[in-house]
Amino acid sequence: MNLRVLISTCFAALSPFATAQPHHGDIRLTVDDAIRTNDTDGPQRIFASELGAVVPDYTDEPGFVSAPGTFPINSRVGFRILDSLRLWDGASFETISSAPMELAFSTLSRTTPQTPHIVDGFSLPVGSNGEWHRHLEFSLLPPAGSGVYLLTLSLWSSDPAIGPSDPFWVVFGNGADAPTLDAAIGWVRQYLLPPVCDPDLNQDGNTDQDDVRYLVDVIGGGSNSTGIDPDVNHDGNADQDDLASLIDMIGGGGCP
Repeated sequence: MNLRVLISTCFAALSPFATAQPHHGDIRLTVDDAIRTNDTDGPQRIFASELGAVVPDYTDEPGFVSAPGTFPINSRVGFRILDSLRLWDGASFETISSAPMELAFSTLSRTTPQTPHIVDGFSLPVGSNGEWHRHLEFSLLPPAGSGVYLLTLSLWSSDPAIGPSDPFWVVFGNGADAPTLDAAIGWVRQYLLPPVCDPDLNQDGNTDQDDVRYLVDVIGGGSNSTGIDPDVNHDGNADQDDLASLIDMIGGGGCP
């Protein structure tokens, strides 16, 4: 029995309900005109995970979970690998990792390319209640080493009415300390995540003084229920200058 099948068998044996409940760190999927990726606080496109917690160079986190009824019954959800696996060099993710990453589920597998191009992944069926809850297996292949790695993915549905997700990123630590992982995530946020230009910060369908109140509350430490970045003008600080930029946007001004 190979390692992948052994690990899957051990996890499945833990409980007959092991795959029925959301796991900590799952990417939560919603659908409007396309698949959207979320964390517990709202829209999100950067996620973190740790290799080697149970088996060296391996994890099955993050998983993917949606509420029942999110996807059409009898449809499938799949993934695409959008780039080579990248290795953090202390300042950026410009370096392509010499160790590729395998994404697997049972006997299905795909591997990140050594030269940047899109790799079509595989798809898995939606549950009979319209829920999609899956945990892929992420394995760093030889010559695996410690460090921080960046995987770029997108999800798609077999239903033609549902568009693919925006690209999202999973930052994998492999024996790296927390400050290093935080620095790598910060780089992705700064250089890969497109700035958001949407003055409807509270996502109520209107752009008005309620959005200003919402931003004031978030800057003051209140709950950020929509997952916005309070640094509206992208100057590295969340302060009164962001309020001025938001007021200008609501009044018809351009994106900062």
